[in-house]
Amino acid sequence: MECVRELPALGLRLKRMEDSDIAYAMECIEEAVLRSVGEEERRGSEDWLPKLRVSVAAIYDGHEGNEAFVLWEGKRRAGFLWLGMGSDQFTCAPTGYLYGIYVDEGLRGKGVARWLMAFAEDWCVDNGLDRLCLNVGSQNTEAEKAYRRLGFAPRSSILEKRLR
Repeated sequence: MECVRELPALGLRLKRMEDSDIAYAMECIEEAVLRSVGEEERRGSEDWLPKLRVSVAAIYDGHEGNEAFVLWEGKRRAGFLWLGMGSDQFTCAPTGYLYGIYVDEGLRGKGVARWLMAFAEDWCVDNGLDRLCLNVGSQNTEAEKAYRRLGFAPRSSILEKRLR
């Protein structure tokens, strides 16, 4: 698959996801989700992770405008980026969505996530979108700090009340 962007200083290439990358992408999404939920939900993840897998597969397969990318370091997968197009929840304006981002632990702290986010912004602009939205779990405070440093700010909150 053709390279869509390179980061030569670190020997990284970003390529469009192929079917052979799906299992890796799912692992990335699962790890990111597990970082975003509380300890109680993590303990019960064997009950809900299979449902998450089915849901993610349906979203990926069913949404026109979705594009997923795999980050390669040589012949090794080293990250994942999943972008999509949708409508703003309030104004219904066309909006870009970051559905998933993951960088292998060995590459963290080297600007790779920032580089992927710059690609995501360029992707949105190239697709005629003037905003990029994302959702970050309240337990994933490090990710939230990183997004804020990149200029993201809260727009809405999802509130939850346990009933059982």
